[in-house]
This record gives sequence, structure tokens and C-alpha cells, in this order.
Amino acid sequence: TDRLSEFGVDSSRLEQHPREPTGLTVSVSTREDRAFFSYYGANESLPRVLRQPATRKALAEASHVHFACAPDGEADLPLIRALSRTVKISIDVQSHMSWLTRPSSLNILRNCHMFFPNEQEAEWISYETGTSQILHALRDKGIRGVGLKLGGKGAALLWRRRQFLADIFPVDTVDTTGAGDCFNAGFIFASLRGYPAQR
Repeated sequence: TDRLSEFGVDSSRLEQHPREPTGLTVSVSTREDRAFFSYYGANESLPRVLRQPATRKALAEASHVHFACAPDGEADLPLIRALSRTVKISIDVQSHMSWLTRPSSLNILRNCHMFFPNEQEAEWISYETGTSQILHALRDKGIRGVGLKLGGKGAALLWRRRQFLADIFPVDTVDTTGAGDCFNAGFIFASLRGYPAQR
């Protein structure tokens, strides 16, 4: 927590598990594909912590809540519905195919302000291919905002029922692990600064 505070992050509400360490993920990447191997550690307690009244109260005081995981559909829906009335909510479920192909997951996404899938994840939930077709399908399913990460093809945005495309920034690619999380963080940061979604 001291290291986080050096970067201006308030860690006073960080939950620590008395016996489990922080979760750990190892990414194995090739030029064609990647795989993640995770030990959830203390994160196994997240569903229980999210249902505590103190957690709900703390989250309701935030400006923005980002779920970097797949919420437990029906169990977490009341929390997300309640928060969405006063707090901006975004979600990235991290290639969780079974969650993305479960029809009940749409209830969670309809209550979020922004959904951040990559192209493969968006195909799984929309049952479509092609940027425009994917965004149309997600709009028709009632999802309000989509920041679609297209890797080497840039990004696309569904916002207020309109579509926008953004070109890539040319870079020398070494390893794309964490690129999606950086995209999410940049978008959320800009949103908190009041930038319009297209910017």
C-alpha cells in the first residue's frame, strides 16, 4: 500500500486477506495467441466483499467504478443497478467466454455505462463479426457504451447510439499483455477529466 500511495493512490479502503496472498496471473504470449494462468488468492473473497453493506456504501461514494472481472450475474446485479443511479460504471470481463455467452450477462452490461471488450470478446457476446455489425448488435441488445479494442486496427466506440472509429498510434510492438487494461485506464481517466467520449 505504501508503493501505491507514492503514486497518489488512496489505498485506505484496500481489503487484505489474513491468509491468502494477492492473486497472481502469468501470461504466456506468442505472436499468434496468448494464454493466462491465474491463482486467484485473495480475489476469491471478492464476491463476498462486494455484497457487504460497507462495500456498497464505499463504492457509492466513488465517481467511477470499474469492474476488471466478470461479476456474478444475478448475485451482483442489484449492486450494479443501485450504483449505476449515481456512479459511472465500466466493465471488462477479460476473455471470460462462458460469461460473455451467457444471456443473463446482458442484464449486467445494460446497467453499465461502458463495456470494454476486445474484438474476440465482442464477437462472443454479439454473435457477429465485423466492427460495425458488432456495435449494431450490442446497441440492439441495450448496451449503452462500448469501447471496442481492435488491436492493430485501432479502436471503435459506440456512444449515444452512434459509432466512431479511431486509428492506431504506430508503435513497435514487443508484448501486448496489459494493453487492454491501459486502454481502459486511459479512457476512464479522460472521462473523469470531462473529455467527450469521442476524444
